[in-house]
Parts: sequence; structure tokens; C-alpha cells
Amino acid sequence: MTIREYLDNPSGKGAAVNSKVIYEVFLEKFKKYEEMKRDVIIKAFKYKKKYYIYAKLESQSVDKCYYQCVIELTPNDKDTSANLEKTADMKVYVNSPSFNFTFAHVFLKEKLIIESFKAKYSREVKHTAPKTRNPYGVVGYEKILVFTLLTAIRKGMLNKDKYKDDKNFMVDMYKNLRKPDEVLKEYELLKRKQAEAKRKEKEKQKEDLKKTSPTTQGSTVTRSSNHNKGKVTPIGANKSKIVKPKRKRWYINIL
Repeated sequence: MTIREYLDNPSGKGAAVNSKVIYEVFLEKFKKYEEMKRDVIIKAFKYKKKYYIYAKLESQSVDKCYYQCVIELTPNDKDTSANLEKTADMKVYVNSPSFNFTFAHVFLKEKLIIESFKAKYSREVKHTAPKTRNPYGVVGYEKILVFTLLTAIRKGMLNKDKYKDDKNFMVDMYKNLRKPDEVLKEYELLKRKQAEAKRKEKEKQKEDLKKTSPTTQGSTVTRSSNHNKGKVTPIGANKSKIVKPKRKRWYINIL
């Protein structure tokens, strides 16, 4: 599968999914991601006649949480084109939780994972199909992978002349590539910290608002000594009880 084939229709010909509509949704997501100005590091390099793109992208929802993506491009021996987008065979490595739980098993099955990086996925992912998240076992769009490819295309990184041999970077990159399980732990930890920080900030804002709001607490109201003068008593209020005299009864003695 090439980069262009993946972006046009990752599920392949005959798939019931409308890839064009879904791709438009991801383009909109990518636009919003760019507007957020999240940290993105991307590098192109060459190693043993293969072309690589390495990307480190900050999470869209959790600050300072980063995902890594590696694209391996292997051009056909007979290919003489200067661009890798439509001709080079693509394999990937992605350690984001969404890829790990939804697509890693399928990509491994379809031999779309970089061979030397397979060991970084857990035994469970390798042998257990994601029946809930991907019940039909299809190759689909994944956000971090799509964002990496779109970034590379926009930066012109698919032209062969952008790549230089860099064995040292390849060695360092592999050592620093985190496993998906490690990324998930970091994500959950940072997510909790971020939620706690937001909660404390809201509480602080409430306290600050209380301090700046006008209040009558502790104030004394002074009334005039004749404040009841001229006060009109409502009808029925403070009515004196009227005691009715007992009616005298007269009795006639009948003889």
C-alpha cells in the first residue's frame, strides 16, 4: 500500500465505507489541530536504501503528552520518480492508544507494520482481534498516522532529495521509541493531572469572585427610634379579642 492509496481508500476496493467522506472529516480535524499550535516534530532521513519519516505529535486533548509515528517507504527498484507518495510501499509504526486498540492488530495481520518495530506491540495486541473497536478488521484512518502523512505532504517531505543517510538517527530513534503501553500510562497520568489542575483553577476563580463581589454580610442597619411612627396596621393584624357577654336566660315557671 502506498501513501496515496492509504489516504484515498485505506480499506481497499470494494469496501462499503465511504472513505471520501471520512477523509474530509480528518482534513477538518487536521485543520483544527494546526490552529491549536500543538507541538509537532518531524524529520525525514534515509537508512539502507529505505526512506523514513519520523514524527512526534502532541496530543490534541492532553497537554505535554506526545505520540510517535514512523513511516517506512520502500521504492520499487525500477521506479525512477522523484516523489514517494504514489510509488513507494508504505509500512508504519504508531504508538498512540487509538491506533494500538483499533488498528495495530489489523496492520500487523496485513503486514503494514515496520518489521523491526513489531516487538514493541504487546502479545495481547498481536493475538487478540479488536472485536469491539474494529469488529470487521478493516484498515482505516487513524488520526496520528493521517496527521503525520498530511504534515509530510505539506512540507514537501515526500521528494527523495529531502532524504539523507542518517544511521545514527535511526539507532537513536529506535531506542527512544516508546511502546504503546508506556504511552497509555503517561496519557492517563497527564490527563488526571490536567483535570485536577482545571478543578483547582475553577475553585480559585470562585474564591476570587467571592472576594470581589459586594456583600451585606457584617453590615449594621440603623433605624430611627420612631420608625414605627405612622405605621399602618393591616386589617386583622393585632386585633383585640372581643369577649361577648353571656346572654341571660329567662325561665317561666308553669304552675
